Amino acid sequence: MNSRRQSVALEASVIARLATPVVLAQIGWMSLGLVDMWMVGHLGPGALAGVALGDLWIYGTLLVAQGVMMGLDPIVSQAHGAGEGARAGAR
Repeated sequence: MNSRRQSVALEASVIARLATPVVLAQIGWMSLGLVDMWMVGHLGPGALAGVALGDLWIYGTLLVAQGVMMGLDPIVSQAHGAGEGARAGAR
């Protein structure tokens, strides 16, 4: 029973070490809009609306690009695993 706990603790620490950069990046992306609002907030509601629209376009574009990358990932991995380097994009 004790070795199982040690194994779970080891796996949790490895996962936490791998997840830390991803968590920090997500916090950075979320705080981007907040900082924009802080910087423009004193200019009035029109400026805040403009920043909100800009953030909407940025996040929408990033979401589409991230979806394309996630869709390409299994296709490239499958081609690489099958030894078809040209189909995977390798020369």
